[in-house]
Amino acid sequence: MRFAYSLLRLFTNRRRHLMVLPKRLYLASVLLLITRFLASDYAHGQSRVAQAIPAMGTEARIIAYAENEEEGRKAVEAALDRILEIEDRLSDYDLTSESMLFCKSAPHEVLRPISNDLWVCLLRGKQIWSQSKGAFDVTVGAYSKLWRRARRQREFPSQERLSSAAMVVGFDHVEVDMDSPRAAISTSGLQLDFGAIAKGYAADEAIRVLKEHGISIAIADVGGDVAIGTAPDAKPGWPVGIAPLSETGELQITHLSQCGVATSGDAFQFVELDGRRYSHIIDPRSGIALTLRSSVTVVAPTGLEADAWASAISVLGPRVGLRMIRRLPGVTAYVVTDRNGDGVGEISQSRGFPQLADEMSP
Repeated sequence: MRFAYSLLRLFTNRRRHLMVLPKRLYLASVLLLITRFLASDYAHGQSRVAQAIPAMGTEARIIAYAENEEEGRKAVEAALDRILEIEDRLSDYDLTSESMLFCKSAPHEVLRPISNDLWVCLLRGKQIWSQSKGAFDVTVGAYSKLWRRARRQREFPSQERLSSAAMVVGFDHVEVDMDSPRAAISTSGLQLDFGAIAKGYAADEAIRVLKEHGISIAIADVGGDVAIGTAPDAKPGWPVGIAPLSETGELQITHLSQCGVATSGDAFQFVELDGRRYSHIIDPRSGIALTLRSSVTVVAPTGLEADAWASAISVLGPRVGLRMIRRLPGVTAYVVTDRNGDGVGEISQSRGFPQLADEMSP
């Protein structure tokens, strides 16, 4: 799905803390961790452990505070292993992943046993598909494949190909057992694409694994989809920021804990066809990539929800999207739309979105 801002790199160490941003980042509202507050004294008396690995087509990074550095490293490694395990099951690039093999074996006459990871993402995916009235859909894989080809070939998908893909997109083709990890696909050719939910889910699972190892003060970032644990000491939360809309603007900062946060946007992944800019984000209801430039930051109880709703609101637009999440407990959003293509965005946000302040002094 959505573009995780993998070009954003966070560099930290115990002596010096730098935040490096790509140029012209003002073209979208981008999620950031404010690293200068992640120094070793941020959680007094505890060891800071940070590790990053390539995963899920981006970088997975964990920062945690533990009573013992050795035990902390073991916990972080276990959490990163969990992320890789999820990638092995849900990837739509690996032909041997569970998700791909499950699709390949369709149609299914009866419900089939599946892993808990695949089940959770299908179950929650179907719930959010229903809540968003189809603006979020993990069965969008056939469209995703067409638009990946469009970006490579720089050629708009033909109507014939779009119509063919439309026949195998939609949760109407998928049955998911509500009580146990089983599911079935009723038609051949359907392709699952968990790009808008898997990274957030993986970040959630990383935090869960850390808690099992006795670590609650932690943050897991999988390509920009972030799950946040307990805040260090008496701090109000982990500092998280939203980039300015212009190069001269101020970085806006909030503090978050025990939640998920994600940003969906098309600042870097897009294609121009016949003079028109098409995002990598696809409207599952039409099969057409979005043309309105936008950035959506969502704070939610879990990374999975933040990830999925950031994508859904991108498709729905701020007016409909913000109205839709009003009934969802703990889900808030901050939306920037660039209707004129000049890099100057129009800001909309839901009630209850965490308070933002100008960048704090070092």
